[in-house]
Amino acid sequence: MDDHQHLSDLNATQIAWTLTVRVTRMWRSLNGHGEVSRHNLILLDYENMHMVAVMSPAIWNQFAGLLNPGTLYRIRNIGIMHATGLYRTVRNTNCIRFLPITIVEVVPVDTLMIPRHKFELTSLSAISKTLLNSNYDEIPVYSTDVIGVVEDLEPQRTILSIFGSRDMIRFRLSDGETSHRVYFVGNFPPNIELLYQDIGTESKIVILAYVHINIYQGNLPSTSIFINIDYPDVVTLRQRLLNIDN
Repeated sequence: MDDHQHLSDLNATQIAWTLTVRVTRMWRSLNGHGEVSRHNLILLDYENMHMVAVMSPAIWNQFAGLLNPGTLYRIRNIGIMHATGLYRTVRNTNCIRFLPITIVEVVPVDTLMIPRHKFELTSLSAISKTLLNSNYDEIPVYSTDVIGVVEDLEPQRTILSIFGSRDMIRFRLSDGETSHRVYFVGNFPPNIELLYQDIGTESKIVILAYVHINIYQGNLPSTSIFINIDYPDVVTLRQRLLNIDN
């Protein structure tokens, strides 16, 4: 294996970086005309550090058939810039920029112990305290990952807003101690229909990744939904809920 650097090593002094990372999530950013302005990735390395990577539509076209969530890649020649913008997706203050000279290769043998997911979870009680004790300007600029059990799921319906007719889904998310109202409005995450899937008596434990903290939880273009996935915090919450019931 060639020498490669950690995400924690990256800085703006050079572009000759080599990374071995897993793509954990992908989404598009749209401009005011509904056109794709940027493609976004989350990259995770074997130190369990993750970072946002962005590229223009033109550069995306070079890699569109190659990049997929869950796959391990060797990436060379990248720019590093400061992560800015409201509701940025991770707390890491750096951002990777794909360049016209960036090289992306699939690692054929996935032997590195890089997880499929990483979440920066905020408890529902901490969110409630933030909203009760903070001014709006003090709410974190990064988006938030939350975990809980889906309760009071309502049928999808159409509402009238200042932007016209928009689809909406709402439910409550509970961790056994605190519950919080969640609204999905407009463009839903791709697998949101799984919320309505019948799984018998098993609780639907959901991780909502990249949501906007407000009086309610709201979705962003980057929002993803993960239901009953194999993740330590899901196992812990399920066991805690079982103990409460017993």
